[in-house]
Amino acid sequence: MGTTVEVNFPLGRYHATPWDAGANSGYVEWPPSPWRVMRALVAVAHAGVADVDAAVALVGRLGNPSAFESAPITTGTTRHYMPDVKHRTDDRGGTDLVLDAFVSIAHRDSLPDLRIHWDAELATEEHKLLTVLVENLPYLGRSESVCEVKVSEHLAEPDASWWRVGTVGDDIETVELLAADGVPSREELEATPTMVRGKLRSVYPPGTRLLGYGRRRDVGRTSSATRARWSRRRGDVTAIRLELHGNVAIRMRDFLKPTDRLHAAIRSALDDVEDTAEVAAIIGKDGGGPRRNGHDHLHVIPIPRRVTAERFKGSDEIGSVVLWTPRGMSPEAVDRICRIGRLWTSDMVTENSFPTQRLLVAGLGAVTEIADEITAGGDGATMWRSATPYFPVRHQKRKTIEEFLQLDLDKELGYRDATAGVEVVQVDVEDDRATVSDLVRFRRRRLRERREQSRRGFSVRVTLSKPVAGPLLLGQLSHFGAGLFVPLRQ
Repeated sequence: MGTTVEVNFPLGRYHATPWDAGANSGYVEWPPSPWRVMRALVAVAHAGVADVDAAVALVGRLGNPSAFESAPITTGTTRHYMPDVKHRTDDRGGTDLVLDAFVSIAHRDSLPDLRIHWDAELATEEHKLLTVLVENLPYLGRSESVCEVKVSEHLAEPDASWWRVGTVGDDIETVELLAADGVPSREELEATPTMVRGKLRSVYPPGTRLLGYGRRRDVGRTSSATRARWSRRRGDVTAIRLELHGNVAIRMRDFLKPTDRLHAAIRSALDDVEDTAEVAAIIGKDGGGPRRNGHDHLHVIPIPRRVTAERFKGSDEIGSVVLWTPRGMSPEAVDRICRIGRLWTSDMVTENSFPTQRLLVAGLGAVTEIADEITAGGDGATMWRSATPYFPVRHQKRKTIEEFLQLDLDKELGYRDATAGVEVVQVDVEDDRATVSDLVRFRRRRLRERREQSRRGFSVRVTLSKPVAGPLLLGQLSHFGAGLFVPLRQ
């Protein structure tokens, strides 16, 4: 039988940073780790509702939970720019970006938001003590995670839909949570992160270990009702914005590494999806061959964390990527892409590797709504500037640089449905020393290409014969973020 606790989050959100992550990392812990639950129960006892030593003995008696069960969840994040010591009320600068990552929980009518189960059977007095502790627990995780908790009166029988200790397999998704290594002492449970990292010089507190939990992979997916709503809004989703968060940021000069890898991850995620026209438009296929339909397949567009000018500098940190396909994305494709969650490479070649990044969904919808930095709005624009290096498709031969680039750009505009009939009126090549010095630092080849396959990049301003709304991506590697043009703001 065991013991089960039911947890509800009235505000519908759960905020908690994993012990080994920074407060501004963008990571969120779900389900709540056994160590967090233990410390929360002991913290309630410190408020005076029960004897602390008795609470410590109780969590030792319970041990690590054997299973968790939760309502469907999605992850999200909000961005806040908090003033620092240099900020002035009449100035836009002097602020620091703060990320608030959270889990959004879909409430259920007949079940709680979260169930935590222990195999241990409690004596009457222990059951009473647990009841007092959980019913006085104001929040779990950060203080924004207001909760209502009670000891369940119903018999729980964890099955494959629960996160269970040690469950593994091909169709199992797993998670590692911080747990007690044996029976925890009061001193171990009361150790603060500051004490552990400062005094003890350790990432994890003493007396803990990482414990693996697993559940069936299809559990917690978008409900059928939600899928129906997506179906009605099918044409609305032409873009997905994913924020990148890692211990080390990736610079714009290396944008071809993560965009190439993410493109491959998306193709893999959609590999077994029904072969529809929308999926073909995403992965770039026409039957068994490459896509040849107006460049309407997926573009992976890197965006700096702070956009301060039209041209993105190589030293800028990549803050997000926009996945854009003009034809739109099916609900199944959106669901699969949003579940990728992590971007990494196993390539051991140093120049091809990059720090692992957590992917957080920041926006779904029309590209004009979620990526206004790279679009021109309703009336469009005729003057555009390359934000990432433009890699020409053709050879220069005996033409001047301006003639060569104008011809190449005209051809590229004609190959795209959205810009068919648009011509380049004027090309201005930016070849000042600072611009050229920055351009040569950009990576100019995909992960699997050899160094000799690198391309020459240009920074250009163009004037078009007709207004274009954007996004505007032209030239080689445009589907990986190269040749991205942004409108010149008047």
